Order: sequence, then structure tokens, then C-alpha cells
Amino acid sequence: GSISALNDCVAKNIILDAGSGSGEARLSVSVSKVCDSKGMGCSDHLLQGFINVYVVGSNSAPIIHRIGQQNETAQIGADKQSVGGFIINDKDVGGSMLLDSYQRPAEGVVSVEVSTVRGSITLGPLDGLSLVRYERGEIFFYGEIADVNVALKNLHYTCNPDWGTCKAGLQDELKVFVSDNGFTGNGGPLENEAVVYISLLK
Repeated sequence: GSISALNDCVAKNIILDAGSGSGEARLSVSVSKVCDSKGMGCSDHLLQGFINVYVVGSNSAPIIHRIGQQNETAQIGADKQSVGGFIINDKDVGGSMLLDSYQRPAEGVVSVEVSTVRGSITLGPLDGLSLVRYERGEIFFYGEIADVNVALKNLHYTCNPDWGTCKAGLQDELKVFVSDNGFTGNGGPLENEAVVYISLLK
């Protein structure tokens, strides 16, 4: 086509998909002149140029899955019971606002808060995690997703006799909150929350 038409096409239709990551990309542009309608002015000369582009991706929020459960409710007995456990996924968790022991942005780290209104909660093994707060009804910690998931898979809820909560028909809430602390692409830190509504059986 004409030079003006080609320029317009290139300006409007080149799209670089960065996914969720960021980085440099090199765009190659090649132009060759073809023969005119009379077969004159033919040329095999090829011009090629390169454009360096910095592509900024968009941050994706973490996702919380409740293991083996499709709903947001749990019916449990008065003794310590699992409410199903949780798994966190984040396809682009990267550098964060948290710093490692060398004061560098920690890689692949998420922050998690687990809380309940009336009961007590315990987690599985805490190896590799940094505890900020560990109380009967609230636990706040951060670490790599693999270590976080080991702890969340073995989450248990217990009604609290001291608060008069071990009665049939008790209603409680268990919340799992996660932040990716994110510096991965545009959007800044992104968060997600899961809530389980607990009913106590006899």
C-alpha cells in the first residue's frame, strides 16, 4: 500500500501483550519496495529497523481456594474441627514491598491474615513463615506461597468455651485475607478475601 496507509496501519494495529510481566521487547520492522504496475522500478532492497519498547504488564490478584468445598458454609462439632483448609494461587507474584534479610524486595511473598469473630484458630506447620501476630482469634503472617499453603491446608477452628460460644446453633465467621504486596506490573498491591460462615452442631 501507500506509505501513508502503511504508517496509519502500523500506528494503530501493533499490540504487544506483556501478560502480567514487565520488561523490554524489541520490535523489528522490515520494509521493501515492490514493482509498480508497469513492471518498472522493481527493487529487492530490504530495509529493516528495530524499536526497543518497554512493556509494562498488569498485576493479577491472588486467588483463594477452599479445599474440597464449593460453598461458603461449614457445620462443625464442638471439638476442634477442620473447615476445609485453603490454598492460595497467584500467577505473577513477584517483588514486594516487604524486604528480605538483605533489605531487598522479597520475591514471591504474600501476606495473609486469618481471623474469626468468636472462636479460636490454629494453622499447620509454620516453617518458612514470618509471624507478625498470633492470637487466639487472629493470625497475621507472610511468606512464600508454598509455605503459606502448608499452613492454610491444615487450618482448624475451635469454639471458645470461655466466650460461651460452644452452643449448638452458634454462628461465626472465619475470614482469610491475602495481599500480594505487589510490585508486579500496573495496579499496585492487590488483595482477595474468602469468608466461611460456621454453624456449630451439638
